[in-house]
Amino acid sequence: MTADRVCGLIFCILGVLIVLGSRTIVSNFPGTGDPGPQLVPLILGGAMTLLGALLALRRPPALSPETSRAVSQAKSDGNLGTPNEIVAPPAVWRRIALGVLLVGYVATFNHLGFSLASFLFLAGSILLLGTFAIAEIVRKLAVAALVVVLLGYALNGLLGLSVPGVWWS
Repeated sequence: MTADRVCGLIFCILGVLIVLGSRTIVSNFPGTGDPGPQLVPLILGGAMTLLGALLALRRPPALSPETSRAVSQAKSDGNLGTPNEIVAPPAVWRRIALGVLLVGYVATFNHLGFSLASFLFLAGSILLLGTFAIAEIVRKLAVAALVVVLLGYALNGLLGLSVPGVWWS
């Protein structure tokens, strides 16, 4: 629980810094009704501050009597996998591959455009963090394509931003 409080405090501080930093952004056309480039950092910084504060101040969840008994039984048996599944972190090669994917995404974004670079990054990340069954791969690729298309439509079509390389606007 201490890690949650520390992370929440860090996110809260970063959110406040983002809000304060976004206030220094100069608006392009003051008085035209256009919110300008300050809007997105203000919203994200405010959300980050709020969520960080909630994470830092939340109470630990209470265990039900059944879960408490199961945890006690598992501790006495030496089998901690019974009531709560302990999830191992991804293998080292997967973590390295995720880092390479992130660097590749940043490096190819201008050349491939938003949709293709984002699809490759998202699909690669989803595939690296899961299993490699054929049905799972097809489903994950479809989800990645859908997320990229919807995000591209939201950025270009709904918000009117000019993001290069969007498949559908």
